[in-house]
Amino acid sequence: ALILVGYLFTTVQGVSDFVNTYAIFNYGRDGVQQLLAVKNQATAMKAHITNLDPNALKQMQGELAKARDDFSHLHDKLQQNVAFNSIGTGLPQYTTTLLALCQIGADASDIGQSAIQLAGVYAPSLHGSLLADSTTAKPIVTPDMLAQTKTTLDYMLPRLRDIQSQLPNVSLDSLPLSISQRDQIDQILQYVPIVVTDATQLDNLMGAVGWILGVGQPRTFLVQTLDRAELRPTGGFTGQFGELSLNGARMAPFKLQNVGLFEDPVSGTSIVEGNSAPSTYRSWWPVANWGLRDSNLSADFPTSAQIAIKQYKTEFKHQVDGLMVFSPFLVSRVLAATGPLYIPEYKVTVTSLNLESLLHYYQLDNVGIRKEEIVEHVYNADIARKLFTSRVLTDLENTVRHASISVLIGIGHEMLHALKTRDLQVYVTNPQIEGLLMQYGAAATIDRSTTHDGLFVVQANVSANKASQYVQTILHDTVSLDAKGGATHMLQMRLVYHQVGQVYGPD
Repeated sequence: ALILVGYLFTTVQGVSDFVNTYAIFNYGRDGVQQLLAVKNQATAMKAHITNLDPNALKQMQGELAKARDDFSHLHDKLQQNVAFNSIGTGLPQYTTTLLALCQIGADASDIGQSAIQLAGVYAPSLHGSLLADSTTAKPIVTPDMLAQTKTTLDYMLPRLRDIQSQLPNVSLDSLPLSISQRDQIDQILQYVPIVVTDATQLDNLMGAVGWILGVGQPRTFLVQTLDRAELRPTGGFTGQFGELSLNGARMAPFKLQNVGLFEDPVSGTSIVEGNSAPSTYRSWWPVANWGLRDSNLSADFPTSAQIAIKQYKTEFKHQVDGLMVFSPFLVSRVLAATGPLYIPEYKVTVTSLNLESLLHYYQLDNVGIRKEEIVEHVYNADIARKLFTSRVLTDLENTVRHASISVLIGIGHEMLHALKTRDLQVYVTNPQIEGLLMQYGAAATIDRSTTHDGLFVVQANVSANKASQYVQTILHDTVSLDAKGGATHMLQMRLVYHQVGQVYGPD
């Protein structure tokens, strides 16, 4: 195709020039073939990320180094070639595109080499399960590894930005490509701005990531579940809790406990009997005691988190580094990534669709609780009623621990999405990192901005029943603007209660 274009648009050069140009383009052909070879090897390695072959990594680096040389030679030779410059007179977009693609190929080769070098650093830590027990396995990430990761990102970012700067010079329509080839390349190029943004954010967050993952110093986070059927301002009643410990990205065994066994006065073991609610809520709090399960009455998550952490230390004498709460929707998304979970003891399959209903059945329905007593050989309804939930989360944790890297990446994406939908909320006691969460809109704070109008509706069900799931909230806000730039809101809020199933708890 190049010789044909050269023949049509250049009449003053000799045949030798075109033969020379064809030979020059062998550099580009070889560079592309080496990149494709690395791509195929990387795809094969992805499934075996926990057992990386050092020899294969070395071979990939060698191929990328050759590709980088080929693209650089091609770029230089094209600029010096008489025939190619003559083509540029008639088809400037064609020559500009090829030169830009040469630079992109060289940058991509450099980025690939640095990424593979970093993979070699992490390879020894990746043997076995990525989520192996932190009490027996070495950390995945050490302070030195985290520093090298930061150095690698700092090396990659200028090259990623250079690729982004070359994109306006690329006109795929000017190249002799098939429709499918053009679509493939165009799809890859569209990801470049996203990768640049993500890499920049990750570079800025490296210190925060290291702190949260317990790099250099183990971290412990209080974890609570949310039940939206008994709605509370952070998303639901927090009936279960546990401690999540991380040491260099390794996670210790995690177990949820029923908070009612510690705080419910009916059980005779209450550790909060007579405790008063904080002064902010004391005037209307309807129960004679106050505990960890009641601590999320502010819709501003950092506020509720600070109360929960203080209350947890008072009740359980443990100081934690932060709080994480999650809704069943997050667990449903994890199940969607891992696949259905069969619980043999109960002969039931838990899916992303039936998770919430099954949890309610075994936690709140007397028939389900009785089945738990029989299966678990625990003949106390208060103790038995959340053992099915604990078994589901334990089995799911074991599934995730042994999941492939592609599944773990999918779960990671779901976690990031859940931060935006507030199905996962995180607070940390490190003020710098909490500030970063706020900066990126991931702190689940109430918007207190005075630069624009806002509407924030908070609902709380403190009647200890599961009726919230049948309440539909309808908001209609009519806004009138005046000539002075003011705005008047007329808000109509309708609460429609339509019970279509059983309501657990008091009427």
